[in-house]
Amino acid sequence: MLRVALRQSSIGIVAVSTIGVIGASIQTGAFITVAGTTAASQAAFGAQTTALARQIAYLLPLPIHPETLAGYVQWRVFGGLPLYILIWVTLSASGAGRGDEERGLVEAWLATGVTRTRLLLWRFGLFLAGALVFGLLTGLATAAGARAAGSPLPIAGILGEAVALGALAACCYAVVLVVAQLVGTRRVAGGVGGALLTALFFLNGIARTVDYQGPAVWLSPFHYYDRSDAVAPGGSVDWLATAALLLFAAALVGLAALLFSRRDIGAAAFRPPVAERPPRYLPSANPLLRVPVLADLFTQRVGLVAWVCGLVLFALFMTSIAGQTGEFMAKTPGLAGYLAAIGGTRGVTRAVIGSADYSITLALLAAYALTLVARWAADDQEGRLEMVLSQPVPRWRVVVERVAVLSASSVLMILAVSVAIAVVAPSQHVTLGTRDLVRAGGALLPFGLLFGTAGATLTARFPRLAVGLLGVYLVASYLLFQLGPFLNWPAWVVDLSVFKLYGNPLGNGIDWIGLGAVTGVAVAAFGAALLLMRRREVGA
Repeated sequence: MLRVALRQSSIGIVAVSTIGVIGASIQTGAFITVAGTTAASQAAFGAQTTALARQIAYLLPLPIHPETLAGYVQWRVFGGLPLYILIWVTLSASGAGRGDEERGLVEAWLATGVTRTRLLLWRFGLFLAGALVFGLLTGLATAAGARAAGSPLPIAGILGEAVALGALAACCYAVVLVVAQLVGTRRVAGGVGGALLTALFFLNGIARTVDYQGPAVWLSPFHYYDRSDAVAPGGSVDWLATAALLLFAAALVGLAALLFSRRDIGAAAFRPPVAERPPRYLPSANPLLRVPVLADLFTQRVGLVAWVCGLVLFALFMTSIAGQTGEFMAKTPGLAGYLAAIGGTRGVTRAVIGSADYSITLALLAAYALTLVARWAADDQEGRLEMVLSQPVPRWRVVVERVAVLSASSVLMILAVSVAIAVVAPSQHVTLGTRDLVRAGGALLPFGLLFGTAGATLTARFPRLAVGLLGVYLVASYLLFQLGPFLNWPAWVVDLSVFKLYGNPLGNGIDWIGLGAVTGVAVAAFGAALLLMRRREVGA
């Protein structure tokens, strides 16, 4: 059972550890470049960072001595890791709680004599070990970068933060594991579990913003993680809060095991009674289900609306703080080169909107494409694709419809984001015309299609690795784009980032060479997906 659990969890552990190590190394190395080397420049940077941190306290905890490398790392690295934890936990726990079940693996394992409780405990134990490895490797990468910069960090603090991070991940994993027992599919488990963790995350973030420490915030596991700040100057690990996270995790895993032992395989633990209805022998009269692309859009309408709403909320908020963010960047000497690269000479706030808002939209479009890629792989492995092809439907049509659905969804999201930005931008003293929005939004579409077509190609050969590989590339691309200019990396390295290829059409105009390169790769990947779909065995 150990080998089975390790095989199921290894890809996620390796992917998130790689992201943590790369991100920590780059952030640590960027401090001297951004903050400067003199005490005066670092003090000014610390003051500006503290002012900005108050505006985004809903995302990151308030910093402690950000003018020092230790304080900056505590705030920027260890304060930002819960966001990675949230995404990783949602995917991993929903897969362990429902994904293996949908693929028929749980029945096979139980048939060998493994008890349900033992199966669940093995999966949880391996995840906890992986979370500790993730925290430790990220901490060691941070310590190595700090030592190279001449400002060593306390090893005891690094180890303490790694333990606190593992406890947070374990508690969040247990939350989604309980949710997975209460619903019927992995998709619903991931959606509900992710929404619940996101709500708990922002509950703690809002409490930081308004300085609220009442009973409500005690429900959030992120609140207990925030109590540890061992890397910052004068900080420490709150072992009582860390122990509370582990106790909550143990209690929730026990509840999940109890629910798992009492429900049927493939069914939810609690099912509302269903009223008896006369049998129906005719297909649904819904006309949308008879139009190829619209049928797929209709079946995922709830999830699509949720993605659109999430993108709009991000766009509204990021645009509303563009003025303060631009002021922070303009007053920080270490950011002058980055500001010039994104077109700040033509208007700081406009450049921030074009860079931050649309870059985040690109990242979320890519994440949405990866969810569709995961769904395509599941359809292939679980027999649904075989049923579609038996209707009969030509194989090429499956690929074309998938890309068309991704295109239509992406266009809808881009339109919603563009409208939201146009509505809020005047409050930041920026006026955007239709041509500006079309230029910045239209260039996003090929980048979203790039991840979808590349994912379709990878899924045909490496279905279990496709989402992980593209996810790592997405995060690495964002880090390259954000921090590559600070560290004076070679241009060809930074150009490997899709965010660099997208650039800032709102501030600098469209990078036609980058856009052409991405479009060419997307078209080539689409052709490869068509070819592979035609020649390979379904499910192989």
